Order: sequence, then structure tokens, then C-alpha cells
Amino acid sequence: MRLAKLDILRTFAVLLVLGRHLCILSPEGGVYHANFLFRFWNRFGWTGVDLFFVLSGFLVSGLLFSEYKKYGSINLLRFFIRRGFKIYPAFYFFIGLSILLKIIPENMSLPRILSEAVFVQNYFPGIWNHTWSLAVEEHFYALVGVLLFFLSLKKTSDPFRNIHIFFLICAVSVLLMRLYVSMSQPYSHMKNVFPSHLRIDALFFGVVLSYCNHFKNKELELWTTRNLYLILGASALCILPCFLWELETFFVHTFGLTFLYLGFGGLLLVILYEPHMEQWIGRGFIGVIARLGAYSYSIYLWHMPVRYWQNYIIKNLIGYTPSPAIQTLAYVFLCMIVGVLMAKIVEMPFLKLRDHFFPSRSKMGIN
Repeated sequence: MRLAKLDILRTFAVLLVLGRHLCILSPEGGVYHANFLFRFWNRFGWTGVDLFFVLSGFLVSGLLFSEYKKYGSINLLRFFIRRGFKIYPAFYFFIGLSILLKIIPENMSLPRILSEAVFVQNYFPGIWNHTWSLAVEEHFYALVGVLLFFLSLKKTSDPFRNIHIFFLICAVSVLLMRLYVSMSQPYSHMKNVFPSHLRIDALFFGVVLSYCNHFKNKELELWTTRNLYLILGASALCILPCFLWELETFFVHTFGLTFLYLGFGGLLLVILYEPHMEQWIGRGFIGVIARLGAYSYSIYLWHMPVRYWQNYIIKNLIGYTPSPAIQTLAYVFLCMIVGVLMAKIVEMPFLKLRDHFFPSRSKMGIN
């Protein structure tokens, strides 16, 4: 059974990202100068990637922690094979179709294609401008898998008990590198935001939370339920700067990224341990939101082509420009439809094959 509570956060994360890449056309054929609501969504939509980072760190390391608790060991090869079945079929199908259809013809050079193919598009330009985050996660999977595997070899009852020390070293080092890059050269997304060595601290924070959830569960649950509103308030304060100021602001892409993953980590704990959450999931709108989270990867992959296709249709086929509200609703609806469809066509069949030939060794019901 999936962790439906966290699927709600996955849906929220992908909706944030959709807002970041929202592009509304004006009747004159240009880009609509949106009202406050659209600008606000567009401004802070990038934070959805950071929420994905914290969730990925929590969930993926949780697979390894759960496996160790069950077997007393970690099968690193099986972990990488299962991650490969999850990520690669949907991704390479997406890239292959992008090349075949030449969705962005000017980006179809061989270096850009190779950058995507080997997951270094967060260091060298690729075909798309949103797949950089997948490269960060790929690098993280390799790092955390190897780290937890070697820690698991220690003959102690809890070989991961010093994981917080690794996180603190990572957090301080990454923040110092962000400060150095920001103070030594002009800002650009490629240099200041995309590189794995400047973003992996968010994923590592998810690892620490996952460790506490697996090995200090009673203490963490008691602390969270006792301080639920305090955690929620502190999380809101941590997230707030990134909602108020642009990503290009010095504070936001340095200290702000640190505060952001701390805030999203607090939000994750609130969702995980809020005592009434189980009652809400499966009911009406919240149930739909939770179910969409299972398709968040494919929705994320395909939302940019959907934006291109929708704008092409508006410009060249339908003969008039719908209102901003209609364009936005159509964009979100189509992203969901295409993402779910592609997940059912590509992602889910490969996950079934994976679970048949390489069944999970963990107890966690996540992908």
C-alpha cells in the first residue's frame, strides 16, 4: 500500500511546478501580462522541485532503511535495478519522443541530447529546462545508496545512528558552496541553482527525517504531535521568503534554499503524523489529490510538452485566444490527463515487470 499521505505532497509539488511554467498567451499573440494571482503562482512555483527533493530523500532512503530493518543488510544492486525500472523507461521514452517529434527543434543538437541521455543536464544544457532536477536526484540515488550500504556493514544494532553528522557536513558544505558561487559570478540558473553539489542538501535532509521515522519513530511521533502547530508555524516562516522574493534574489538562492527544505521537512512531518489525516484521505477532493500523486513523475515529465502543444494549438489552429482562466484550467487539466496516460502506457507496465522479476525487499509500499 502506498503512503497516501505523502502522495498529497507529491500532487502539491507538481502543481507548484506547473505554475512555474505557466505561459498564458495574449490576444495579440504575445505572452499575457498576468494578474497578481498568476504572477504569484509563477514566482514561487519553482519551490515544488525542492518539495520533491525532500520527499525523494525521505522515501528512497526509507526503502533502504526498511530493507535493513527486515533483513539486516542492503542489496545495493537490487536497489539500483529497481530505481532504474522506475526512472529510465518513462524518461527515455519521453526524450526519444521529444527527438522524434522535434518538439523544440533548436534544442536538438547532439551535445544536448547526450547531456540528457547521461543525466548531466544540470551541468550542461539539455533538450528541456525542467529535467535538470532528475539529474540531481539520479546523482543523489547513487550517493545515498553507496553511503547507506557501507554504513550497513558496521556490526552494530543501529549502523546509521550518525547519519545526522553526515547531513550537517553536507548542509554546511553545500551552503558555503552556494555562497561562494553567488558572490563570485553573475547569477544564472545553470550555475547557481541546477548543479547537484548545490542542491543535494535538500535530499539529504529527507534522509535524516526518514532515519528518525524508521529508527526513532515513537519519539518523533510524540514530539511532532505535541508540537504540531509550532512546527507548522516554523515551517511557514522558513518557506515564506521563497514565496515573497524571486529565485534570483541573493538570499533566496543561498540561505533561502536551506530554509526552504527545513520548512518542507516540517510540513512533511505534520502531514505524516497529523492524527486526523487518515480520515481525510480517500474522501472526495482530498482522495483525488492523493491518487494523482502516484502519477506525479509522468506529469512532471510531460507538462512542458503539454504547454508547447497547447500554445501551438491556440496560435495556429483554433483561431482565437481563450481567456487566461480557460488557458490555465486547460493547461492543468491536460497535464494531468497526459501524465496519467503516459504513466499507464509506459511507467506502470515497467513497474509491474520490475516487481515481478525484482520484488522489493522493503516493507514500504512506494515506487
